[in-house]
Amino acid sequence: MRLPDLNQIIAYSKIRNGKWNKYAGVKKKYTDAIRDIIFLERLKPYTDKIFLQFAWFEPNRKKDPDNVDAGKKFILDGMVKAGLIPNDTQKYIGGWISIFMPVPQKKSEVGVKVSITSYENMAISCQVYVYLIRIPLYEWFVCVSV
Repeated sequence: MRLPDLNQIIAYSKIRNGKWNKYAGVKKKYTDAIRDIIFLERLKPYTDKIFLQFAWFEPNRKKDPDNVDAGKKFILDGMVKAGLIPNDTQKYIGGWISIFMPVPQKKSEVGVKVSITSYENMAISCQVYVYLIRIPLYEWFVCVSV
């Protein structure tokens, strides 16, 4: 399933249908779709803090990664709605990483793959695989788990 990008979300939020804007309907549609997928997969709920990896498969490279990555809003809300996680606050979400995969060969491969690991396991991996990237005026730590 292909989720709306940030530009589409902003556009939807500007369209008014009476009292409600179109974004409310779009958010419900995709959040419910994610909830249904979680129900079909019969995933067991998490009660501890988790770390997520989003692997995005887009049909072309024209969209900005930050726009594509906005779709995780629907995924996190769908996870809560399905009862997979109690809430999507920092108490339960330790972080995430988004990667952008090569252009898929088939339309059926377009979408996002979500991987979940416990936050404790990710923290251990981060201690082993931490690289410092130096950028003028800033220092960023990038955690890469293998």
